[in-house]
Amino acid sequence: MTRFKGNNTTMITIYYTSGLTKTEIDGHLNEGTFVETLAVQACIKLLETNSLLILTGAAGTGKSRNSLEILHQFRAKYPEYKSVKLTDLHDFTDVVTEEEKLVILFEDIFGRTNTRFAENTDVQIIDRIHACTIKGNIKVVLTVRDTIRMSCQWILNSHKIFHGKCEVDISSEKFKMKKTEKESLLLKYFAAHNFKLLEYNDPENYFEEAILDPKITATVNRVTLHNIVESEPLLGFPEACSLFTGNRKLTRLGLSFFKHPSKYLFEEIEKIRKSGIENKHDRMTYVTLIYILLNEDVLDPDDIELNICFDILESCYGISNKKLPACHITDAANEMIGRYLIFHCDDGTYHIQHQTIFESILISYSKIDPGLILSRLNFDFIREMVRLQNYTLREGEIVMKISKKYYSMLANRIIEIVLSEYFNKSLSLNFQLLCESEIIRQNDECFMKSLIEKSTRCFFQPEYDLQTFVTYRVCANSVNFIYLHFC
Repeated sequence: MTRFKGNNTTMITIYYTSGLTKTEIDGHLNEGTFVETLAVQACIKLLETNSLLILTGAAGTGKSRNSLEILHQFRAKYPEYKSVKLTDLHDFTDVVTEEEKLVILFEDIFGRTNTRFAENTDVQIIDRIHACTIKGNIKVVLTVRDTIRMSCQWILNSHKIFHGKCEVDISSEKFKMKKTEKESLLLKYFAAHNFKLLEYNDPENYFEEAILDPKITATVNRVTLHNIVESEPLLGFPEACSLFTGNRKLTRLGLSFFKHPSKYLFEEIEKIRKSGIENKHDRMTYVTLIYILLNEDVLDPDDIELNICFDILESCYGISNKKLPACHITDAANEMIGRYLIFHCDDGTYHIQHQTIFESILISYSKIDPGLILSRLNFDFIREMVRLQNYTLREGEIVMKISKKYYSMLANRIIEIVLSEYFNKSLSLNFQLLCESEIIRQNDECFMKSLIEKSTRCFFQPEYDLQTFVTYRVCANSVNFIYLHFC
């Protein structure tokens, strides 16, 4: 159904089962990349006995695909209902008739990034929806992002239609995808986008430039598949699978695409940093993020060390402000809940929401104080995210590049890690992982000398002739690095 408003012929499209909603559902089914989880049947069961269902979850976790599957299966079970998808509350009155049975899907009805709700007019429409659901011929499914749900809690608390509401959170422990479901989903996307799964440790080509041609089959072995399935990407696993297989530039990033910061997230953090030069609001946002980063990922409003905040302000912006109220930090943290931070109600503390956000902040601040950041890096981050000065970035890749002047500090940090209890719990494996890391494979002579010198000072007597004891070379794209046995 299409409706025209006034003389300006503003067109508003209503998605009926026989029209665009059916087309969208058919597209969803024909794509062949959906994996049904417990959430679908739980939602259908709730919808059978209730008139309103709220489907929530983090961005990219599959709310749109799940809602289309729910419409499809509900109508297959109850053909007397028509399915209608709306994206605007104000279209509701143009859809509903006195007797027609409808299941109406409102997708992201309260907004996708910011809460969108006009109290004066939208409440009246919700009143009409409520009246229709009481009558019994209308069932309503709302999809709401978890971040938006938090900010529109007052709407859910204030209107009677939401009292006693049924809600399914597909990001919750109960309904989130199991590992077997994640693997099945990724394999479906492989089949849809000319990918081939290889056996364990078979050579892969997903990182090669040649696979930018979609006609070339991209290959991924079971080790990489397993590591991807184990990941919990910020994007949401379904969305990450779609992008990874559908965009070959992202394919070349491999596991890093799922585990580490995207170009867009990093640029978002960098934009806040740069904007803070002139904008006080963004300045406090960035200072707060860095404070949490340096404070072991915790902000306790009752225990804010303002001296650290002063140091951050001065290092980032050259501002010596000794009169910063602590409430400015907590105000900035409150504004970032759901976007970059989470709030723990049990102890009243703030934490960075996801590892990729943490890494984006860390890489950003490494431009300000690389020495401090290098001294805090862990083994996995060095192995997976640190690159040396001459490393050539792939398109869209985000890493921490270390200039030559900091090679000595990086070598020091690696030796500290080698000496740690954590490293020695799996000594042989960790040495193998270190030798296979990109910073070793880059074969940077200057860095290797720094690393060898630091190793010597820690583990060998001064009279050793290092030149005759340690060698390394590169053959066939692999590094033959001396196995240093530390007593």
